[in-house]
Amino acid sequence: MWLGAVVVSNADADDGHLEVIYNGNFPRDDPFRTVRVAVKDVKLPAPRPAPAPRPTTAGKNLRRLKMFVLEKEQLRAKSEALLAS
Repeated sequence: MWLGAVVVSNADADDGHLEVIYNGNFPRDDPFRTVRVAVKDVKLPAPRPAPAPRPTTAGKNLRRLKMFVLEKEQLRAKSEALLAS
């Protein structure tokens, strides 16, 4: 069983222990007391992958965006027609 904790002090080179405060109600007599934990018993959380960027319309007028795309498509069609002739 692994409990979440916050490290309060670094491990000394000769000591090899960390002082932590556990998240939750542990130890039961004083949940805010620091507890010494051996460095070998510490498990770091796995790194989370960065989320992929998503296109957004935040702060943009959706109606204008649609008009812009329509105008762009019309200009592209006109330029292709001119190049074809």
